[in-house]
Amino acid sequence: MEEQVLNVVVGGVVSWTMAFLMMRKSFPKRSFEFCKRTVSTIHATLAVILASLSVQDWTSPISPLASKPSPRQCGSEQVAALWIGELSSPFLHMRELPKELGYRDTSLNLAAD
Repeated sequence: MEEQVLNVVVGGVVSWTMAFLMMRKSFPKRSFEFCKRTVSTIHATLAVILASLSVQDWTSPISPLASKPSPRQCGSEQVAALWIGELSSPFLHMRELPKELGYRDTSLNLAAD
């Protein structure tokens, strides 16, 4: 089991590093920050999608409150926490990405700020 966890962690680090390097290669005129924020936005979006797919029963994922978790309900609390934590990341990055794309001092940039 520990070896499997290690393989998943190493695989994740390698794959996200490769995604960043491919982003740098694809956009050579963009800054390091732009590529980092883009990869982070992709990561957050994928994390939320995959976590949401893991919830088996969306009719009542966290109720009744303080009840003993059932196998169908197990993990939905972590998914809710992931939604809050990861979903805020793209919005934070979207404040900076338009600036580098040339939308500084525009209504789009003011809306993002």
